Parts: sequence; structure tokens; C-alpha cells
Amino acid sequence: MQSAEKALLTDAERAAGLRVTIDNRDFLRGTAKERMEYYKNGIASGIFTRNEAHEMEGFDRSDDPTADLLTPAVNLFGPDKQPQAPAE
Repeated sequence: MQSAEKALLTDAERAAGLRVTIDNRDFLRGTAKERMEYYKNGIASGIFTRNEAHEMEGFDRSDDPTADLLTPAVNLFGPDKQPQAPAE
């Protein structure tokens, strides 16, 4: 990274603490099908919320209040234990 910082940043920018980082996550991502399966399983298992999946994929967050709630697995807890939108 030092050569990238030297080539891309001025002395003042480096002195101010700016750094160059390379985000290679896009190169390591699976196919769209693999990612959707990962998100679907993660949401269904209560590992992350629908909005977290949206953010991981680079989509806008949903305005639905339940999109920020973890979804417990229906086969373990039943449909009556699923997240509900907060009462207004």
C-alpha cells in the first residue's frame, strides 16, 4: 500500500492521516444465486435481518419496521413467534 499512497496522496494528505485501502470483496463474492441463498439462509436462521442483507448487497434499506428485526426460524418457534411491526 505504501507505493499506492505515495502515488495517489499528497504529502499533506498522508500527514493528515489519509490512507489508501483496496476493497477486494467484490472479487471474492459468489454468484448472485449463491449470495441469495446465503442471505435467505441467514435471514431464515435469525443470523441477520433483511435490512442487513440489503446492505451487504448494496441495496437501500427497507422502510418496513420488521426489516430490522431478526426472524426466528418458523420450524423451531412457529409462525406466532415471528417479528411484528412496533405498535404506533
